[in-house]
Amino acid sequence: MHIGLALSGGGVRGAVHIGVIKALEENGIIPSFISGTSSGSIVASLYSASFNVNEIEELFKKNAKNMIVDFDLSELFMYVKSLMLNLHKNVDGFIKGERIKKVLTDTFIQKDCLHIKQMRIPIAIPAVDINTAKTVMFVSDKKNLYDKDDITYEDNIDVASAVRASISIPVLFKPYIINGKKLVDGGIKNSVPIDVLKQMGADKVIVVNLGYAGKMVSDIDDVLEIAVQALDIMTYQLSKPIIKEADYLLMPEVYDVKLIEVGRIPECIKRGYEFTLKKIPEIKKALGI
Repeated sequence: MHIGLALSGGGVRGAVHIGVIKALEENGIIPSFISGTSSGSIVASLYSASFNVNEIEELFKKNAKNMIVDFDLSELFMYVKSLMLNLHKNVDGFIKGERIKKVLTDTFIQKDCLHIKQMRIPIAIPAVDINTAKTVMFVSDKKNLYDKDDITYEDNIDVASAVRASISIPVLFKPYIINGKKLVDGGIKNSVPIDVLKQMGADKVIVVNLGYAGKMVSDIDDVLEIAVQALDIMTYQLSKPIIKEADYLLMPEVYDVKLIEVGRIPECIKRGYEFTLKKIPEIKKALGI
């Protein structure tokens, strides 16, 4: 049986995926295909490049703070100044994202997996063209995948660039431009890329959703969290029909972890691991193993 694993975004909460994969592997559930949106694309790409869960955990702990704190202070200053002086200053984001792209590039070099076609496990990473609203799905193999009106498939790209495009949370991150397309967070349209995994050959798909799930979320008390929560609510409504296609849905409850609370990465990994262990019997039943 070929198992697909789809990982959602969630900022720092994306570290939960590491614990999830660790628990699955320990119980003989090994993904044959993997997809990831936004922060989920980081874990998915590292796993696809054959980093084991312990290596991924160390990479997150070592690099997370440096990767996230990449603000373009000049843009922020100019934006505030333009508001005060009633000027017209176009600002498309406050985090450049170049630091995270460099860290990922240097990391993939270690496994000789710079290009998406070199990935060891077939992978799919979505982004959205902000100008056309079309999904751009970066994949390691376009076989069985055909462009449609609302989606195109691309396999000629380095992995770090695909991830950099997928993590571009609107307003927070600057969009990433590839072949003239201004790309933003894939989660806007596809918080959990399920369809593509089945088209690639997965018989069963496990989804890990870290976004809003219709439950009460407390402490939404700053502009960043409000913006992200609003985006999560929107994508939750759009994704409900898609999520129904999952053979098993994992929803670790980590709503209390904020988007950039990097100090809680070890906790997120642990919670993902423990949550998944409790669900193993259900997962195996759903997969028929």
